[in-house]
Amino acid sequence: MKDAHKTKDQLIQELQELRYQLALDSDEQRQELTDIHSLLVAINTTLNLDEVIEKVMDALRHVFNFNQISIYLFNAETSSLEVTNWYGEGVTEELRKIFENYPLSIDWDEVYFVRSFLDSEIKVINSVTPELLVHYSDRDRQMFEWNPHKGIAIFPLEVQEKVIGVINFVHTEAPFSLRRQDVYRIGRYVAAIATTINNAYLVRKTRYALEQSRAREREIAHLNQVILTTATTLDLDEVFAAISLGLKDIFEFEAVGIQLADKEKNLLNIHKVYGDVITEELLEKWCALEITTVREDSASSYTFATGETFYFPKITPELPFTDIDRVMYEIKPFSAYMALPLIVQHETIGVISFFRADEYFNLDEEDLARIRRYVASLSTAINNARIHEQLKRSNTSTE
Repeated sequence: MKDAHKTKDQLIQELQELRYQLALDSDEQRQELTDIHSLLVAINTTLNLDEVIEKVMDALRHVFNFNQISIYLFNAETSSLEVTNWYGEGVTEELRKIFENYPLSIDWDEVYFVRSFLDSEIKVINSVTPELLVHYSDRDRQMFEWNPHKGIAIFPLEVQEKVIGVINFVHTEAPFSLRRQDVYRIGRYVAAIATTINNAYLVRKTRYALEQSRAREREIAHLNQVILTTATTLDLDEVFAAISLGLKDIFEFEAVGIQLADKEKNLLNIHKVYGDVITEELLEKWCALEITTVREDSASSYTFATGETFYFPKITPELPFTDIDRVMYEIKPFSAYMALPLIVQHETIGVISFFRADEYFNLDEEDLARIRRYVASLSTAINNARIHEQLKRSNTSTE
């Protein structure tokens, strides 16, 4: 009875679609079977998404014309869709950066990508016209302005009844002419892509967890070595050599400077420096500078006064240096700088600074937390060595 209510136009459309399906010649069907077989072989033999996408793009050329594919995956931590892969013509690094810095919150249900994700529904716009753009949401219009296109098809990526993201097919120069049966065929390929993405994601997640576990094991081994060295020697150079092994596992640096506080004179005196780039001549010039513990005096002064990490991953001559920092930079320019407080029993005894000569730092919060743990061990070693030196001087004076 339900079919009896269909209009004449609906019946004609269904007949046309059926006729279109029956009109698919055997060559086209064989081509699709060949493509799907090739795709399944790729999926079962590699976790390289680029290889699978390449085969998908080749196969879908038989269905419709497009020149870009982008993949957005759901990030549960940020509750947003983030672009993870982008292939095709006109996809530059600059364009990637723009979209990477524009994650799509799933609260933005007016955005086509988000709506397709939330509703698990295919969205196809065969022809993006100026009249249609008027009805776009502001965010959709912004993305269109960044990457203008004539046609777009958005497919949800679904694995075991769970939508993990969306994949978008775009043509930047010509509109689409997709019919329902074309969309069905594309959907079959998209299902295979979703499986590949999910498998690659699970493997990447497992590898990351394994790498983190190994990194923690290495850190524990390094810190145990530091503790052992600190307990058996008062030679700061030996302790620093042990700590350097752990620090080099986190980041690269070419020079290290250790300043200790003279609280009577309110000065941060250079106590030790490490690194082949620090010559005797450079050290002599730096030691001649009077660096105070006043917060505004220098970067290391700020770190000493506040107890905060001073992290500057990229240094250029145009930066607003303090007078002291400007002089230090002119003596020996560095490309990156980081200073951490040396704290023993809640008392700041000095500052340790790390320098890069040519490259930049690229550290995240986890990296900085690991560095702080090493510096905490070094603080104790430095304090022990300092007390030992004071005792030696006191005994010599008494004798």
